[in-house]
Amino acid sequence: MKQTIILEKGDGELWGRLSYDPGEDKEGFLHTTVGANVAEITQNIREKLTQTLISMVTRHLLAILIMLCLVSCDCAQIASGIILDKSSKKPIQDVTVSKVFSNNSSSHYQSKYLSDTLGRFRVHYIVGSTLFVCPDLKLNFSKKGYSPQNVIYKSISKDDTIYLEKVR
Repeated sequence: MKQTIILEKGDGELWGRLSYDPGEDKEGFLHTTVGANVAEITQNIREKLTQTLISMVTRHLLAILIMLCLVSCDCAQIASGIILDKSSKKPIQDVTVSKVFSNNSSSHYQSKYLSDTLGRFRVHYIVGSTLFVCPDLKLNFSKKGYSPQNVIYKSISKDDTIYLEKVR
């Protein structure tokens, strides 16, 4: 960018301003100042230009920081393991494994999975996160004849053992 200092003399004062070429046949002027001599005007223009640049950089950095705070990334929530009868320690087949979604008044379930013949389960979800933090994964394990159980996982958990207790 081409910059020029323009000096004008009038009424016993020396005026100076920085001119630049913004392109597209426009002429831009920045920072008009008064001084006793060329050196003083040049110094005043440098100081004003420095203040403007600092202000511009600060505003741009603030805008970038705000955008980073609002950025959302996807994260994986994975849980796997085996479900056993609490008293016999034998695998339980066809246990329903559901993700629990909660609000202030109630809970509801979504995306139900079933444990296999060996009691094994594996669930996975892709969810949004804020500020690069994945939310906890809350799962409900239920089967007729057993007390349901809710378990909270930190994003990824493998090879967990869940014990369900028979209803008496």
